[in-house]
Amino acid sequence: MFSLLMLYGVIYTTATSAGIITSALPSLIALLAWLWLRERLSRHAIVAVVFAAVGIAVLNLQDADLSGKSNVLGNLLVLGAVLAEALFAVFSRRLSLTVHPWSMAFGVNIVGFFLFAPLAVVQAMNFAWAGPGWELWGWVVFYSLTASVLSFLLWYRGVSQVPANIAGLFTGLMPLSAALVGFLVLGELLSFGHLVGMGMVIMAILLGAKRPG
Repeated sequence: MFSLLMLYGVIYTTATSAGIITSALPSLIALLAWLWLRERLSRHAIVAVVFAAVGIAVLNLQDADLSGKSNVLGNLLVLGAVLAEALFAVFSRRLSLTVHPWSMAFGVNIVGFFLFAPLAVVQAMNFAWAGPGWELWGWVVFYSLTASVLSFLLWYRGVSQVPANIAGLFTGLMPLSAALVGFLVLGELLSFGHLVGMGMVIMAILLGAKRPG
């Protein structure tokens, strides 16, 4: 669900906006970890959730102002992807206490294969395989190895060592890299409104990371 919602979401919104929305992930993981894993949710974490929500609201208003129309659909799809990722993080924390990271990574990819195979076969019969160049296929392989294998292995190994709400804080690095790629590589506009939204969600990350004295 994370991959589907994210890939469809970026069709209707910008990479910069999608990156900023993913900043809400650490706070959402902390909230779900408190609800399901009974991990302690401090006052800083509660304020962090509020900051993340305000940042996303500012982002949506900024998108509407820049384009003359709202990118709410794309932003909502990306937000759905973030929710799916948060659920994944919390469940993987519980599994990591009894299942080896290699086994979990293998299982995730096997289940994903059977879930997507029926849809993939239908599209494969009408797909122009000779159309994409070697560069595009190279990026597909790179995406598969990093997003579907390496990221799972590293995440499962890490989350087995620390609580879910601590591991979730490191997901806050995603929006920074996504925003920079959108600005530097794709030439997307990084406006003052985007900076305000980014500042709000970064503040959420900092508050969530702060431990009571």
